[in-house]
Amino acid sequence: TGRESGVVGWRAGTASGGAAGGAAGGAAGGAPWQLAVAVVVLAALTLGVGLARARRPGSRAAFNSLLVVALLNVTLLLTTSGAAG
Repeated sequence: TGRESGVVGWRAGTASGGAAGGAAGGAAGGAPWQLAVAVVVLAALTLGVGLARARRPGSRAAFNSLLVVALLNVTLLLTTSGAAG
């Protein structure tokens, strides 16, 4: 049901938010603190909006917001590892 998918989305969103925080602080050189804070805040906002929009029946907003957070995590990882440039 819609409520169950909301709970699943919330759990996955919490895990992704934790991954964003871990990627921001756990990289070898560490991200500059401004970048780390910006990514974590952006991830939280994205998940909040996605979960709020996921209340509609059949909505894929929670899933789509998790994809955006995953992209943020990959971007942060590439930026802090030096592999991007």
